[in-house]
Amino acid sequence: MAERTVREKLEANPGHLRMVFKHFPMNRDCNEYVKGRAHTAACAAAVTAEAARRLGGDDAFWKMHDELFARQATFGRKPRDFVREACERIEIDEGELWSTIQTTSAWSRVHVHAAQAHAIGVNSTPALYLDGRRLNSWALNKFWDYLFAMDRRSGKVA
Repeated sequence: MAERTVREKLEANPGHLRMVFKHFPMNRDCNEYVKGRAHTAACAAAVTAEAARRLGGDDAFWKMHDELFARQATFGRKPRDFVREACERIEIDEGELWSTIQTTSAWSRVHVHAAQAHAIGVNSTPALYLDGRRLNSWALNKFWDYLFAMDRRSGKVA
């Protein structure tokens, strides 16, 4: 929900903000900074999206990210079917994706992101930051109205 809300606000207010995505899977198997395995497929989802980025850049990352969020249940139950279908839709080679998922570099980025998040106090998701400050009111439309009004007033708009 947070990612969708932020994207909608960015699309409605171009030139004001940019979104940077960092992995913080809520699963101890790949994120030493969380307890337990709140999301059993979180590690696999993070590295799948990261592998897509390595193969097709940011565009492929966001397409795979969107597929993963839209079809979480399928990914959790039938990951191979999900990957085959998602690769067809976003036009990346399935075999190359599986090979990239196995690389240290794909997993490394997930681990680095988790460490960066931990260093600034993230302990759950979603966690949104603006200019280094955590946003706790991201779900409120009034917050976004205020934020963009202040940005316009400061003259930062292109």
